[in-house]
Amino acid sequence: MLRRTIAVVAFCLVIGGSVVRADMQPDFLTISRIKLQAQPTDLFRTEGYVAQIYLCPPCAPGSLCKGCLPDMFVISETPKTVDDFEQVGPTELIVFARNGEKLDDLKLGGKYRFMVQVSDIKSTLQPINDVLLISRDYMGE
Repeated sequence: MLRRTIAVVAFCLVIGGSVVRADMQPDFLTISRIKLQAQPTDLFRTEGYVAQIYLCPPCAPGSLCKGCLPDMFVISETPKTVDDFEQVGPTELIVFARNGEKLDDLKLGGKYRFMVQVSDIKSTLQPINDVLLISRDYMGE
């Protein structure tokens, strides 16, 4: 019985409390469609250009540092740069790193395919809850 349970679990991928079978692909939606119809725990594939990257600055050992926002980045349906989160419009999406995942290798202006999941938390002015990065594949400039 234990082997059967382990086998079933091995064929599932658990992401943020929801279970997605490994052989299923989430829907592909444009960024603007995600912002219009996404619900908490929804999982999507999308693609876009990295328009901004925010990384919490490192704190020197022994220093007393203020807390900062989680690492995040903005993706856009078109190649552009976003200098301020207030510039995020209907074709841009703020995506948060999850569980301390490093974003150091993201290329500003690079085009990527992403798998993202809508969380249960809303901490931005976007019309949907916070979006978490699940995976990314670099497609070029």
